[in-house]
Amino acid sequence: MSLDARTHEPWPWILGALLAAMVTASLAFAVIASRHPDPTLVDDSWASEPALAESLRARQLAEDRGWALEVRTREAAGGVHVEVALRDASGRELDPERIRMRRERPAEAGFDTEFDLERSGGGFVGLVPLPKPGRWTITVSAERDGGLVEKRVPVGAAR
Repeated sequence: MSLDARTHEPWPWILGALLAAMVTASLAFAVIASRHPDPTLVDDSWASEPALAESLRARQLAEDRGWALEVRTREAAGGVHVEVALRDASGRELDPERIRMRRERPAEAGFDTEFDLERSGGGFVGLVPLPKPGRWTITVSAERDGGLVEKRVPVGAAR
């Protein structure tokens, strides 16, 4: 077999093309990963630990007191109408010091937003727009006297 016959064989070119494709795909994944960091990761986990411990203590305090969030949702034009009440163990309404509502889209980033709740009667109400059809999560949290109660409610927008 002559040297000239070996240079015309296709397998070295196929191996080289596969190697080039793998390197290109790896670089593309690296660029995508660097431009879209994971929001659940923190730069300094040791520094975030005290806040997590305080949150767990506040949740345990609210659980020991028997507090619960009552969250009711119903479809509204372009979104969901939300009614919220904080109740103690006997079912009596409590007035929270701070109340927050957050809309989350588990399947797609960029849609997580906080919304204000307005006082209405003994509880709070708010309208949460759902800009795209599909599954959403409404997270409501209430704080009072060092206690924290949080409730997640799955909702869906019509397709």
